[in-house]
Amino acid sequence: TNVVGGTVMKTTLGSGAPVTLASGQTTPWYIVVDATSVYWTTYTWPGSVMKVDLGGGTPVTLASGQNFPIGVAVDATSLYWVGGDSTPGVVMKLTPK
Repeated sequence: TNVVGGTVMKTTLGSGAPVTLASGQTTPWYIVVDATSVYWTTYTWPGSVMKVDLGGGTPVTLASGQNFPIGVAVDATSLYWVGGDSTPGVVMKLTPK
């Protein structure tokens, strides 16, 4: 079931209060963080790969029309995720992120 209104949040290790980075997301799923941003997939059809600054703000769609994208990874230059139902096992790459 798709969860409309999902929220991506951050907190500090220990007892920090959660801070909302992005709200109103449809089934936010896999998540990864680099020095400046948070990335996640929306596990739905059509799914997306999303990004928001670590300080919050307006989420940016990096890739749309994905079919249940799963997994996400980031390095210094690119963002990677695994295709879902229509492309099982296919690793997708987006540069620049």
